[in-house]
Amino acid sequence: VFTYDKLVIATGCKTNFFGNLKMQSLALGMKNTQEAITIRNHILMTFEKMIIERKASDDGNWNLVIVGSGPTGVELAGAFSEMKTSILPRDYPRMNFSDLNIILISSSDRPLDAMSQESQDAAEKYLVQLGVNFMKNERVTDYDGEVIHMQSGNSIPTNNVIWAAGVTGNIIDDFNKENLVRNRYIVDRYNKVKGFDNIFAIGDIAYMETPKYPQAHPQLANVAINQGKNLARNFKKDSEKDWKEYEYIDRGSMATIGKHRAVVDLPNFKFQGFLAWYFWMFLHLMLILSVRNKIAIFFNWMWSYINKDSSLRLIIAPNRKNPTEQ
Repeated sequence: VFTYDKLVIATGCKTNFFGNLKMQSLALGMKNTQEAITIRNHILMTFEKMIIERKASDDGNWNLVIVGSGPTGVELAGAFSEMKTSILPRDYPRMNFSDLNIILISSSDRPLDAMSQESQDAAEKYLVQLGVNFMKNERVTDYDGEVIHMQSGNSIPTNNVIWAAGVTGNIIDDFNKENLVRNRYIVDRYNKVKGFDNIFAIGDIAYMETPKYPQAHPQLANVAINQGKNLARNFKKDSEKDWKEYEYIDRGSMATIGKHRAVVDLPNFKFQGFLAWYFWMFLHLMLILSVRNKIAIFFNWMWSYINKDSSLRLIIAPNRKNPTEQ
């Protein structure tokens, strides 16, 4: 038990499976580092198993399905497509990776539906160029570990499903539901949780309505960082009368879809392609903490760029257990 003068809740989000327990137990989420490692382990172990057992006829192994066409889903599709053409054939020369299908399932008719029309068009074009099968206006209804089913009646045999279709807040157990909206704490312009004087929430789990954002802010890292800074400055002031309301300033958004392919939406300027890709890399490099880390990541990127290869393909943790074994 802890006592406090002020409590700041910044527990972030987790993958949202929308109550589908089977999907939650069988699909792979993509929200944190551990889930990313699990995805890498699963994909590599699938091909290792196929080599050892010499069984490449299972269609489920050759269909890699990504559910959700937001930035995470689109970037994953681009990354896997490049692995298919440049990396996996080197590691598994006896396998024919032309049979590997990268499938991106979207409930809307465009990828990146939160970005501009120009970026959506460019992203769809890049996905086609990379050989991604983009399935529009499809809603997943069920997955049994071997076949994924959609509302339209379509189905795909697959042993590899990555769920990138949304997130939901990590809410404190038994918290008053009247103070929540879509699993986010209702807060005022000072990030104070509704019904409390000394409890605050910031980031993805804060639902703050403003004139510019009547449906609350987007769940982005930039929002969380700036809310935290604003709240810290307010705490340092002697009186709450001097506190400053939080106002989100949209600096833009971006997504990368493989090498030399990216889309960038700035408040007054939008661009795509080669230049956008370099802009994406530069900005992300500048956001890395410490000069040492910046240099290490820069040289790692340069190695991958020149050699079309990656040094990060180790299986460094146990593969995800079958739910029946848990």
